[in-house]
Amino acid sequence: VRQEIYGDLIEASAINPFFTQYKAERHESLEAVFNPQRQLFMSIDFNINPFCVIFFHYWRDTICEHIHFFDEIEIKNGSIPQMVEEIKLRYNNQLPNCRLTGDAMGKRREIVERDNASYYMQLQRGLGIRDSQLQLPANPTHENSRADCNYVLYHFPDIKFNPDKCKGTCRDMKIIQCDSHGSILKSNRKDIAQNSDYADCVRYAINTYMFDFIKNHSKNSMRHR
Repeated sequence: VRQEIYGDLIEASAINPFFTQYKAERHESLEAVFNPQRQLFMSIDFNINPFCVIFFHYWRDTICEHIHFFDEIEIKNGSIPQMVEEIKLRYNNQLPNCRLTGDAMGKRREIVERDNASYYMQLQRGLGIRDSQLQLPANPTHENSRADCNYVLYHFPDIKFNPDKCKGTCRDMKIIQCDSHGSILKSNRKDIAQNSDYADCVRYAINTYMFDFIKNHSKNSMRHR
C-alpha cells in the first residue's frame, strides 16, 4: 500500500516472508467449509493475549489428500474457560471424535487457577476429551518449520484457507516476516506483521499432521530423479 498508493520507496531486500509459497489465488477458497460428517481438527497457540485456535478438516479420498482450514477463534486475555465455551458453542457435537494439537509449551506452562492445572488439562476437562485425542509433538524450530510449511504449501495437492472465516489466518500467511536465519519476527506486538498467533497455529498443524506427507513425497521425488 505504501509503495503502490503513496509512492513511498520500500526496501524490498528487508521484506522476508516466512510463508514464501503461500499464494492467495491458489490457497484461499470458499470451498474450505465445515462438514459435520468429517473429523474436526483443532490447533491452538497459547500467548498471554490472545489465545488463538484454528479449525480444519484433514482427510483422504479417491482423488487425493485434503486439508481445509475453515474457522478461527481469538480469545482475549488468555481465558481458557472462554475458549472452552466458544469451542463448545460452535462444535460441541464433534468433540467426542476431534483431534487437538498446538503449542507443546502449553503442557509445561501454568496459569493462575485454583488448581494451577496446565492449559491442556483445563481444555481436556472443559471439552470432555481424552488423552488420546491430543497429539502434541515437540515444537519445531522456526527454521525447520519454515522449510516444512513451504514444502507443504508448494507440493500438497489440496490445502485451502477460507478467506471469510479465517481472516486472521490468511492475513498472517501473507504478512509474517522472518530474519535471515528463518526465525519469525515477534518482538514488537504493536506491529501486526509480528503478531504470528494464527500462523503459529498453522505451523503446529503442519508439524503434527504433515510429517508423513513430507517424508513420503520427498522420498518419491528423489526416487524419480
